[in-house]
Amino acid sequence: MNFLEPERRVLGRRTSLKHHISRPYLTFAPIYVYHIPLLKSLKVLLKQPIILKEVMYSHCRTDKLLGDYCDGSDFKNHPLFSQDKRFLQVMLYYDDLEICNPLGTKVKLHKIGIFYYSLGNLSPHLRSQLSSIQLLAIVKTSSINKFGVDAILEPFMNDIKTLEEEGIAIEMNGQEVLLRGTISLVSGDNLSSHLLGGFKSPSGALRLCRHCMSTVHEAQANFVEGSFVLRTRETYQYHCSFLSGALRNHASTTYGVLRNSILNNSNYFHVVDGLVPDIMHDILEGCAPYMMKELVKYLINENIITLDELNDQLSTFPYSPIDARNKPTPIPHTTIRSSDHSMKQKAAQMWCLCRLLPLMIGDRIPKDDLRWINYLRLLSIMDLLFAPKLSQDDIAYLAVLIEDHHSSFSEHYPSCNITPKLHYMLHYPQWISRQAKLQF
Repeated sequence: MNFLEPERRVLGRRTSLKHHISRPYLTFAPIYVYHIPLLKSLKVLLKQPIILKEVMYSHCRTDKLLGDYCDGSDFKNHPLFSQDKRFLQVMLYYDDLEICNPLGTKVKLHKIGIFYYSLGNLSPHLRSQLSSIQLLAIVKTSSINKFGVDAILEPFMNDIKTLEEEGIAIEMNGQEVLLRGTISLVSGDNLSSHLLGGFKSPSGALRLCRHCMSTVHEAQANFVEGSFVLRTRETYQYHCSFLSGALRNHASTTYGVLRNSILNNSNYFHVVDGLVPDIMHDILEGCAPYMMKELVKYLINENIITLDELNDQLSTFPYSPIDARNKPTPIPHTTIRSSDHSMKQKAAQMWCLCRLLPLMIGDRIPKDDLRWINYLRLLSIMDLLFAPKLSQDDIAYLAVLIEDHHSSFSEHYPSCNITPKLHYMLHYPQWISRQAKLQF
């Protein structure tokens, strides 16, 4: 992390009515956002020899495998990055942080939004370290809801424009070197990505996906990306053209676009092809618990295993030292009976449980059980998604696995819907081919 003093900027004023004896009066308290200028942060970061070395010497693979953003087609065809691999790749991330007890009465009252960035020029093992993640801005989530996320990102985008057009000067071996750059990708959970991209939440629009024009009905029956019309920069601008007229509400609900995101002010980046999927939320907190919960309910109803027997396995299984840190918690009967799709496990616990479940109860299940086979197919999908590198053949196989998994799931669990997170998986093969990057 850098140690620059954050700058404080007034977003607006909060008006409140107070009373003094019998005379009421108004107070106007300022609402602040705290941010660290991107250009200053980059200059401090690039003074570190190991960071500068990573920027100057690309880590692009030469074996035709896909392991990072610089191995994908987007990087190779990028109008800036393809000219010089030293150009700075700014990866933006946004998430909310609840600092109070999520079960208490103050929940959401003091919730804050935090914006970070990291440099894609760094090798993945360096970029994942905490010291490589740089703070950009902190603001209360209520202020984002009131003033909009574009107001928060305005200084950041001004710095991006400068970085794209003029660059920043750094010293290297006693000489001044000018480095340019731009946003390479933006990540966050689905709500954050829709907010940053100017899209309505999946539950609030006819078109549920920020990657394509799928409707909720179409997503239930089509499990190949080629079945859908993908969003493009041109169609995004076309949909935004309706937002200033009388058809604003109708257009936003129909097309799922609320506004033209300030991120599109970049000369190179656009939200249509830059909001990378987040497999932690989509898989470990979405698809995996959904699939496992339906499977466990089926196994219990068929008297193949009881919940108490499963919980006994969770408690007594000989976990490795690494898995023991993410040991799944016992599953209450109320969790299985609830109408949601949650298993009440953290993402790391869910990953551990998914991988080890066949070792725990696999000997109890008939080998030809089609629901169990489909669960094993999901594990194969997860193996590919979490792999450090993939080939083009792996990506083609991944698309087939996802289609087969979703088709089988719809057939064997007819009362279950294909949720937006399940639909997003159809776009994963293309994203990996283009950017070799899924956020985790």
